[in-house]
Amino acid sequence: MAMINCPECGSKVSDKARNCPQCGCPIDTKMYCPKCGSSNVKVISGTSKVVSVAMWGVLAANKVKSNYVCLNCKHKF
Repeated sequence: MAMINCPECGSKVSDKARNCPQCGCPIDTKMYCPKCGSSNVKVISGTSKVVSVAMWGVLAANKVKSNYVCLNCKHKF
């Protein structure tokens, strides 16, 4: 669990919280693609990473070090 700052009041809030306990501001916990800004992202599974390494070896390094993939622009981050 990570602590993030509330966008409204700046107090520390759990990244799992739906609202800030101090001011009640809704906390946006969606993941956004840093390349295109889309929220259409999914988690890259461990199984997918293992299969990529088995098939491609070091060429799969970008996928292995990434946790998410954007389903719109295919950017891995």
